[in-house]
Amino acid sequence: MIESDSMDIRKILRPQVEFLASNRSTKVQLIRYENLDNDFNSVIKTIGLPEIKLPLLNKSKRSDYKAVLDKNSSDLVRDNYHSDITSFNYDY
Repeated sequence: MIESDSMDIRKILRPQVEFLASNRSTKVQLIRYENLDNDFNSVIKTIGLPEIKLPLLNKSKRSDYKAVLDKNSSDLVRDNYHSDITSFNYDY
C-alpha cells in the first residue's frame, strides 16, 4: 500500500507530521501506542472524565515488528516515515 499511486491511499498513509502540520488550527494531544494507558488517561482527565484501565484484547503473538519485515519493507517504512521517526524520537 505504501507504494500505491492512489491519492486516497497516499492521503491515508501520509506521515503523521504532515497531518499535524496541515491541521495547525486543531488542538491535538498525541498518544503513543506503547504508552497507551497513561496517555489515554491523561487525555480523558483533561476533559474531566475518570481514569479507566484499558483492556488488552487480541494481543499478537508475533515478535518485534523489525523481525517481521523483510529488508525491502523495512526500507520502505524508513524512507516513507523518516519524518515521523525523527520527529517523534522513535528508534527504527
